[in-house]
Amino acid sequence: MAIALGLDPAQMLDLSASMNPSAPDVVAVVRALLDTDPYAITRYPDQAPAEARLAGAIEVDPARLVLTNGGAEAIALVAAELGAGHVEEPEFSLY
Repeated sequence: MAIALGLDPAQMLDLSASMNPSAPDVVAVVRALLDTDPYAITRYPDQAPAEARLAGAIEVDPARLVLTNGGAEAIALVAAELGAGHVEEPEFSLY
Protein backbone atom coordinates (compact mmCIF):
# COMPACT_ATOMS: atom_id res chain seq x y z
CA MET A 1 0.00 0.00 0.00
CA ALA A 2 2.81 2.39 0.92
CA ILE A 3 4.58 1.83 -2.40
CA ALA A 4 1.32 2.32 -4.31
CA LEU A 5 0.93 5.65 -2.51
CA GLY A 6 4.52 6.60 -3.22
CA LEU A 7 5.48 6.46 0.46
CA ASP A 8 8.36 4.81 2.30
CA PRO A 9 7.01 1.59 3.87
CA ALA A 10 9.30 2.07 6.88
CA GLN A 11 7.45 5.30 7.67
CA MET A 12 4.01 3.64 7.67
CA LEU A 13 2.16 2.26 10.67
CA ASP A 14 0.23 -0.91 9.83
CA LEU A 15 -3.14 -0.76 11.59
CA SER A 16 -4.53 -3.82 9.81
CA ALA A 17 -3.61 -6.01 12.78
CA SER A 18 -3.35 -5.60 16.52
CA MET A 19 0.25 -4.45 16.66
CA ASN A 20 1.61 -1.71 18.88
CA PRO A 21 5.27 -0.80 18.36
CA SER A 22 5.20 1.25 21.57
CA ALA A 23 3.62 -1.41 23.77
CA PRO A 24 5.40 -2.33 26.99
CA ASP A 25 7.19 -5.65 27.34
CA VAL A 26 4.46 -8.24 27.97
CA VAL A 27 6.65 -10.35 30.27
CA ALA A 28 7.38 -7.33 32.49
CA VAL A 29 3.71 -6.40 32.65
CA VAL A 30 2.65 -9.94 33.60
CA ARG A 31 5.38 -10.20 36.25
CA ALA A 32 4.34 -6.87 37.79
CA LEU A 33 0.72 -7.98 37.76
CA LEU A 34 1.53 -11.30 39.41
CA ASP A 35 3.60 -9.52 42.07
CA THR A 36 0.54 -7.51 43.13
CA ASP A 37 -2.14 -10.17 42.53
CA PRO A 38 -1.10 -13.79 41.90
CA TYR A 39 -4.52 -14.60 40.42
CA ALA A 40 -4.77 -11.54 38.15
CA ILE A 41 -4.19 -13.42 34.90
CA THR A 42 -6.67 -16.19 35.70
CA ARG A 43 -9.78 -14.00 35.57
CA TYR A 44 -11.15 -11.00 33.74
CA PRO A 45 -10.71 -7.69 35.54
CA ASP A 46 -13.73 -5.97 37.08
CA GLN A 47 -15.08 -3.85 34.25
CA ALA A 48 -17.42 -1.79 36.45
CA PRO A 49 -14.93 1.11 36.91
CA ALA A 50 -14.39 1.35 33.14
CA GLU A 51 -18.12 1.21 32.48
CA ALA A 52 -18.77 3.92 35.06
CA ARG A 53 -16.14 6.25 33.56
CA LEU A 54 -17.30 5.67 30.01
CA ALA A 55 -20.94 6.14 31.00
CA GLY A 56 -20.03 9.43 32.67
CA ALA A 57 -18.08 10.58 29.62
CA ILE A 58 -20.96 9.91 27.23
CA GLU A 59 -23.66 10.77 29.77
CA VAL A 60 -25.59 7.50 29.84
CA ASP A 61 -26.62 5.09 32.59
CA PRO A 62 -23.82 2.51 33.15
CA ALA A 63 -26.47 -0.23 33.01
CA ARG A 64 -26.89 0.58 29.30
CA LEU A 65 -23.26 -0.27 28.49
CA VAL A 66 -21.77 -3.64 27.70
CA LEU A 67 -18.01 -3.65 27.26
CA THR A 68 -16.82 -6.50 25.05
CA ASN A 69 -13.53 -7.93 23.86
CA GLY A 70 -14.13 -6.54 20.38
CA GLY A 71 -16.79 -6.53 17.75
CA ALA A 72 -16.97 -10.31 17.35
CA GLU A 73 -18.01 -10.75 20.98
CA ALA A 74 -20.56 -7.95 20.69
CA ILE A 75 -22.08 -9.55 17.58
CA ALA A 76 -22.18 -12.97 19.28
CA LEU A 77 -23.96 -11.50 22.32
CA VAL A 78 -26.57 -9.76 20.17
CA ALA A 79 -27.05 -12.89 18.05
CA ALA A 80 -27.50 -15.03 21.15
CA GLU A 81 -30.16 -12.62 22.39
CA LEU A 82 -32.04 -12.09 19.11
CA GLY A 83 -31.71 -15.51 17.51
CA ALA A 84 -31.28 -16.43 13.86
CA GLY A 85 -30.56 -13.82 11.23
CA HIS A 86 -29.05 -13.35 7.80
CA VAL A 87 -25.74 -11.90 6.61
CA GLU A 88 -25.13 -10.63 3.06
CA GLU A 89 -21.61 -11.16 1.78
CA PRO A 90 -19.09 -9.54 1.96
CA GLU A 91 -20.23 -8.29 5.37
CA PHE A 92 -18.77 -9.57 8.62
CA SER A 93 -20.06 -13.13 8.73
CA LEU A 94 -19.26 -14.45 12.21
CA TYR A 95 -22.95 -14.23 13.05
